[in-house]
Amino acid sequence: MALFAGGQLALTAVGIWYIRKTLVETEKAVKEAASATGAAQAAVEVTREAAEKQMRAHVLLEDTVAGGCYGYPPKEAAFIFKIANRGQSPAWITGISTQTLIGSIPDTPPSVPPRPYRMIVVAPGSVTTSLGEDLEFPEGFTWDETVYVFGSVQYRDVYADRETTFLFKLILHGGHDGTDRMVPWGGPEWWTYT
Repeated sequence: MALFAGGQLALTAVGIWYIRKTLVETEKAVKEAASATGAAQAAVEVTREAAEKQMRAHVLLEDTVAGGCYGYPPKEAAFIFKIANRGQSPAWITGISTQTLIGSIPDTPPSVPPRPYRMIVVAPGSVTTSLGEDLEFPEGFTWDETVYVFGSVQYRDVYADRETTFLFKLILHGGHDGTDRMVPWGGPEWWTYT
């Protein structure tokens, strides 16, 4: 009987050893599966970000068209911004803001609060010229002063709310002959795309 009990004890010990070994290997497999899942999730995130960068709207200001200056000395000028969507999805223009800077530009872009704008959809690969802005000049402004226009366009695409900032230098020729222009100005801190 003692021999039988000893045999059962030996078999139980061997069974416990196999169960422990199985549990240790199962724990390793679970950790490896968790690691593989994390790597797969990271790969999916990288793929999603790449797809968004490729498919999102990219709203740019390409040029402006003068609508005319009013008063002498001028009190305001009307300009139409040519806004292009060079991305792959539509952009809904939700706001635009501008600020006239006279004489020189500061080292950093000023904070210009956005102003709600009527909703305009800019189709992928197209240009709209329907964003008109009236720029006001300060009292005592003369044609000899340098004028800069800083601002931003707020828009929404299928992924997120975004903003493009810009800085133009106003080239005034002093009349309604259509030669007044705005040309892109400044470095990358003035031209941002989120």
